[in-house]
Amino acid sequence: MKLFRNWSIRYKLTGLFVAMACITAVTLALPIGVFDFMGLKRTMARDLSILADVLARNSTAALTFRDTGGARDVLQALRAEPSVIAACIYTDDGKPFAKYVREGKDSDFVFPLPEEPITRFKRGRLIQFRNIVLDNEIVGTIYVESDLSRLDERLREYNVAFVVMMGVTLCLSILSAALLQRPISRPLGELVQTAKA
Repeated sequence: MKLFRNWSIRYKLTGLFVAMACITAVTLALPIGVFDFMGLKRTMARDLSILADVLARNSTAALTFRDTGGARDVLQALRAEPSVIAACIYTDDGKPFAKYVREGKDSDFVFPLPEEPITRFKRGRLIQFRNIVLDNEIVGTIYVESDLSRLDERLREYNVAFVVMMGVTLCLSILSAALLQRPISRPLGELVQTAKA
C-alpha cells in the first residue's frame, strides 16, 4: 500500500485501469464458466441416465429368460461409449447376472451392491442405478459407471481460455490506460507543479 502511495498520478491511474479491467474480466468469466461447467455435469448425468434406461429395456428379455450370453451382448454395446468404465446387470435378488468392464481397466473391478434408482457423482465418477421392469414388476437392476474425462477436458480448456483471456485483458488494459490516463494526469501534474511553485 505504501508503494502505491508513492507512485506518480500517471502510474496510479494506469494501475487503477488495469485493476478494474482484470476485476471486470474475472467477474464476467467466472459465472459463465461455472454455469457452463454445471450444465455439462447435468448433460452427462442425463446422457448416462438415458443410456442406462436403454440398457435396462434391452436386457429385460435376457434377464427374464436367464440368458447370460444375451445380457453380456447387451452390455458389450457399451464399448462404443469410451467414457463408460463398467456396467452390471443384477437379478431381482441382488446377484450379479452379467458384467462389463472396459478393456484396460482392472479385471478385479469391484461392483457395488444394487441400490434404488439413483444418479450421483462420486470420487471422479458418475454412477447410475436403474430398475429393470417387466409388466410393472422389478425383475432386476442395472448399474452403469462412467468416468469424468469430458468434464476434466472441459476444465483444462477453461483454464487455458482463462489464462489467455487474462493475458489479453492485461495487455489491452495497459495500452488503453496509457492512452486514457494522459488527459487526466497531465493537467493534474501541471496543477501540482503550479501549486509547488
